[in-house]
Amino acid sequence: MPSRFLLAALLFTAHASAQAFSCAPTGGDECRLELSTVTIVFDAGVYNFNGETQFIGTDGYVNGYTTGSGDFPELTPIDTNGGLRAGFGFAPPMYGQVGGSGFEGYHEASASFLFVGMAFVAKPGFQVDGVELTVTGTRTSAGNGYVGLTVPGIPTFDGDQFTGSAVLDPFSAQAFGAGFTINAYYEEGEDGGAAAFGTASAALTSARLLVHVSAVPEASAYALMLAGLGLVGWAARRRTPA
Repeated sequence: MPSRFLLAALLFTAHASAQAFSCAPTGGDECRLELSTVTIVFDAGVYNFNGETQFIGTDGYVNGYTTGSGDFPELTPIDTNGGLRAGFGFAPPMYGQVGGSGFEGYHEASASFLFVGMAFVAKPGFQVDGVELTVTGTRTSAGNGYVGLTVPGIPTFDGDQFTGSAVLDPFSAQAFGAGFTINAYYEEGEDGGAAAFGTASAALTSARLLVHVSAVPEASAYALMLAGLGLVGWAARRRTPA
């Protein structure tokens, strides 16, 4: 049965994990998200989160993050699997639709988000093995409508829903993000009907970044392991005939 102190620590960790986290750029101090086995550090003086939306045409709309605003989403800390998966999640307000209303011409919309200037620092006794980014969303298209997804890994689909996920090298990846582009066009025919017609829509509904962490044996454990290997070798030599 866990001691009162361990139980209190577990309750504190669960409570802390439920608290929202945000890191508005200050231009001076770094921002740190402290988790049980790793610290995620957002660099000082860096706009750590960039969002962009674009719309071309007259038929449709797009929602997302404002370009150049420095908006930072509200993150929900995640500390799970005994701290071996730790990071954050959030719900991007990113969705758009084009076509379908009979407006002549080409219509395109896009939205994206990107985290930059991040470092992942393992706490004593642990090491960082990878960073997993997972993004979920929806997409639909008809006619000449098109949906392009920029998500980690190769997306998998379940009807209109998709998931993209990949484990990246935490020491070489410089940015973590996702986005979509949708387009369609309408052209009226000589008979007044539609010679070309299409619709498309897309949304990003959730994003999660988890640091993969593993325990590192202490020096005493390494010493015991080496001593054990030495004994095995000594015993093997004694059994070998002269």
